[in-house]
Amino acid sequence: MNHEFEEKEGQMVREDAPADVMESLGGKLRELHDQWEPHDTNGLPKRLPVGRIGLRPDVYQARGTRSGLKHGDVNEQKVGEMRELLRGNPEMDLRPVLVLHLPKAKSRKYILLDGHHRHRAYTGVGRSEIPVEYVRVNPTQALQAANDENTHIREPMTDEKRTQHAWRLLTSNLVDWETGKTVTHDWITKTAGVSISWVKKASMKLNEIRESGGEVPEDWLDALGWERDEDEERNKTVMRWSEDLRKGFPKMTKLGNPELFARALRRAWPEKIAEIMKHLAEREDLGGVLEEAAREELGRLQEEVEELQDQLATMTEEVEKLRPES
Repeated sequence: MNHEFEEKEGQMVREDAPADVMESLGGKLRELHDQWEPHDTNGLPKRLPVGRIGLRPDVYQARGTRSGLKHGDVNEQKVGEMRELLRGNPEMDLRPVLVLHLPKAKSRKYILLDGHHRHRAYTGVGRSEIPVEYVRVNPTQALQAANDENTHIREPMTDEKRTQHAWRLLTSNLVDWETGKTVTHDWITKTAGVSISWVKKASMKLNEIRESGGEVPEDWLDALGWERDEDEERNKTVMRWSEDLRKGFPKMTKLGNPELFARALRRAWPEKIAEIMKHLAEREDLGGVLEEAAREELGRLQEEVEELQDQLATMTEEVEKLRPES
């Protein structure tokens, strides 16, 4: 299909597309697929004019999904440090940014996947070109490629941002338009950087909401029913309590300290420990960690049972030997 596009602040917008379709992640990816086809990227330029690279943080930057920022969610201090480095070394280049090439696009043929800080730094110092690398996958699979690159950056996403990103992928019912297949839970796990147990739990929550006829929230915390903290009072409370905990307990550097802390926590608030664990699993994506700990504990108990069974068998044999022959 051939669609006419107009450019608005570096983003591509199809003029005849319904607003609700264009707002969804699936709709945005379909637009990109319409401009893509399998092709060889070997002959593409290794450097591009900075202005020719389109920014789509609403699709490819997990940190930018909730901010709505034109340049995505960037750390201005980090950008400033990169700019100073470039100014002090005019012949030097930073690591190439990762881009997606859209051969059928009439404009904005290059879309930035990873490197928003570097791109902004080059723009800030007036560099006309920037080194690039290309993904050799379609626009949907490029989501995963962007996440793979982001695992190497110095400011990894928080657990809350990863789970929010995963929730967005899950609720979008994404389809790989090249293959026609819906993305799998394993794909979401790798793309968002969350555990498979979290994805399965979130999928159950999504089905529960849909079966009840409710509107699916855009935010994972809203889906859980967590209250919004507009005045940041709860955040201040959390910070205060965390500082009190750090001051009140020694550093957990010695072997065994985390275990002792967990035992102390359970002894201090036995009636609350189950609820605390539930919130940790939901909010901090520790469900997989807790499941693994439970499996390890179950394995340890099974080993103890087997050892006791062996001891019982040995004792039974000894008793049989002591019995008088009839």
